[in-house]
Amino acid sequence: MLPLAPTDWTAVRSEAQSRFLGLPIVPKRVRPAGAKPARKRSSATGTLVGVRLQDDEIKAIDSWARKQEPPVTRPYAIRRLVEIGLKAKEK
Repeated sequence: MLPLAPTDWTAVRSEAQSRFLGLPIVPKRVRPAGAKPARKRSSATGTLVGVRLQDDEIKAIDSWARKQEPPVTRPYAIRRLVEIGLKAKEK
């Protein structure tokens, strides 16, 4: 019998452990080539605010977000627009 490579031993060990514990054997997930990693949440957590917006407001926010260079996400666009609105009010 040929010796197994260290990675093979890991797979065998985890499979053996799974069988011993009666757990299903789940293969490791491999990210397809060229796929982007999942985005992480900001390290600075804030307070979650749920807001209901009308379709015309969403369209205006999305339009503004697409015009930014580079285009930004809807949540970022909302935060930025609030910031801009608050600064304009101070003037």
